[in-house]
Amino acid sequence: MIIHKIPRLVHIFIIICIISFSVFVGFYQLKPPDPEPADISLTQFSSGRAMEYLENIAVKPHPVGSEEHSRVRDYITEKVKEFGFKAEIHSSNPSVENIFVKVDGKGKSKDTILISAHYDTVPGAPGAGDNGSGVAVLLESLRVLKASEKLRNNIIFLFTDGEETGLYGSKAFIREYPYIDDIKIVLNFDGKGCSGYSLMFNTGKNNRWIVKEFAKAAPYPIAFSSSIKAADDAFGLNDFDGFKEINKQGLNFIFNKGLYAYHSKKDTITNLDERVIQHHGTNAVSLLKHFGNMDLEAEMRNEGDAIYFNIMRSLIVVYPKIWAIPLAILTVGLFGLLVWIGLKNNMFTIKGIVQGLICFVISLIFTFEIITIIESSTERVFKNHLEKILFNDFGDIFLASFAFLTIAIVSLIYNFLGKRISTLELLFGSFAYWIGMSLYYSVFEFGTSYLYTWPILLGLIGISVVVLYKEKTVKIRSFYIAFLLTAVPYFVLFTPAIYTYYVDQTLRLSGIYMWMFVLGLGIIMPYIYIVFKRKLWVLPVVSASLSAVIFAVGSLSLLN
Repeated sequence: MIIHKIPRLVHIFIIICIISFSVFVGFYQLKPPDPEPADISLTQFSSGRAMEYLENIAVKPHPVGSEEHSRVRDYITEKVKEFGFKAEIHSSNPSVENIFVKVDGKGKSKDTILISAHYDTVPGAPGAGDNGSGVAVLLESLRVLKASEKLRNNIIFLFTDGEETGLYGSKAFIREYPYIDDIKIVLNFDGKGCSGYSLMFNTGKNNRWIVKEFAKAAPYPIAFSSSIKAADDAFGLNDFDGFKEINKQGLNFIFNKGLYAYHSKKDTITNLDERVIQHHGTNAVSLLKHFGNMDLEAEMRNEGDAIYFNIMRSLIVVYPKIWAIPLAILTVGLFGLLVWIGLKNNMFTIKGIVQGLICFVISLIFTFEIITIIESSTERVFKNHLEKILFNDFGDIFLASFAFLTIAIVSLIYNFLGKRISTLELLFGSFAYWIGMSLYYSVFEFGTSYLYTWPILLGLIGISVVVLYKEKTVKIRSFYIAFLLTAVPYFVLFTPAIYTYYVDQTLRLSGIYMWMFVLGLGIIMPYIYIVFKRKLWVLPVVSASLSAVIFAVGSLSLLN
């Protein structure tokens, strides 16, 4: 299986460009908006103005019961009054003081949207990120509503207390607020770290309707249904969870990069990236205006749960969860059809596909074990610099080193074990593993199924050009159709997924991140085989060298 003659370097250059562009698109989805200055229109959200509020909030740690906590509470209530609204203190045991602000709508409807953020901190942190940022977002959003046309529905701004000590403020509100049934939608804003992007990481049940509305209304929506399964482990519980338990529709937002500041004295306004406040705030105001002018009683629908994910910065794909299994079955059917056609036309053998599968599985296992060992060894060697490795951007350097090392490991394994396996057998062996993953996640973890269904489905459509036309010599057109439909979906979908897990779980799960990377390498490595004409020794040598250089740069930077 070879392509028509063309200089090898040209192929390599094109492949690198395709992969680089796909990775760029994946990362660009996560780019927060630029900050807006304090002098922009009063009807727009300004992170500049929000930062002014934050300078008065994140001065010192203000845990529940402290003198500073009382000062911050009083500051919030004074700002609310300054904006022309009434702030009520709702006290409850154990020692929580929620700040309640109601903005009446112009209609007669009782429909209410609640937007919340907690204002208490842990004892040792000034709380700029967690969660002075959320408080500042609520204050600036409240000011924007005052300067804007009145909304149809009621809005409740709830500054909760006691979140850090056990979600006591939100629990008290849910337990004691007499009109809880009027609340149709809950928006919660939180922070974990000091930078990143505003990720909508959790929803209520039957979320398809609200996710579709979020995708329409938010200027910079970032959301992946795969994050719901990992929400409790990766991001922890917050005030939203109580509302979720009583079946409220809602959206839960967080930023979670820069974990060196999380629950520490470094959680200061100096370390906070202003863009996360702008991202939180722009989406908050847009959602308040969108839902605030809807006839929620008439328009809210139970459409079941959804699968959703970004494919571009402002574009989210949303479809019903009931599509997961049919899409997986369609993928299995297409795989079976192409295998049958290939066998019928002597393009590959079952034995060869099994050997390709074994080669792929060995690559997954070896990569996971090797990267895990190297990462843990790195922690031991640089034990005096763990904060920099795990919670600062130094981790990005080592992650890049591990990525190139992964390419070296996989290409080396394919170079030795794949010599007697045809390119199509290697490819369909990898596809067989993906088929199993697609079926598993479609049945047991539907929110994550898109990651394992769309790349394989589109990859099969791509390679069908070769199989259906029985091309013994692959044409340039066929090669790049197949490669584009295989590589682009993988990198566009997996790049933000891997990075989102990484920024929260740190470098310690590098073995898992690289395992996910090998999934992609397994379905593009056969194409690279074609280009290199099986002279793959160049790839492991170059990749290992780059890995070593990057690792050395990271190590020297740590020590300086």
